[in-house]
Amino acid sequence: MVGVEFNENKCKSPLECRKCLEVCGHGVLLTYPRSNRNHSRDAKDWVIQPTLISRCVGCFRCQEVCPLNAINISPGLSVEELPPPTQGFLKRLREFWRQLRVTIRTLVQ
Repeated sequence: MVGVEFNENKCKSPLECRKCLEVCGHGVLLTYPRSNRNHSRDAKDWVIQPTLISRCVGCFRCQEVCPLNAINISPGLSVEELPPPTQGFLKRLREFWRQLRVTIRTLVQ
């Protein structure tokens, strides 16, 4: 698996930049409020968290586009290096997520 690290000390306003969020077509990075928020007010201080790391394909696009060098991708085993049953499962899982994104986009439009 690919390792994804995000340095929140370097990126202080991820919702203003959003470059890494927009370039990742696999939805690996998500935003969360840094601290608990009052349910009646919007959170003002956000952080990016690599949450769905298993979906990362190691393309390095998020790392390359980050102007603050807050993202570090460390390559692990590629899908081709995994045992064949695991390769098949991961390929089917990726296809499922791709189809789900297409369906959601269609429904939203």
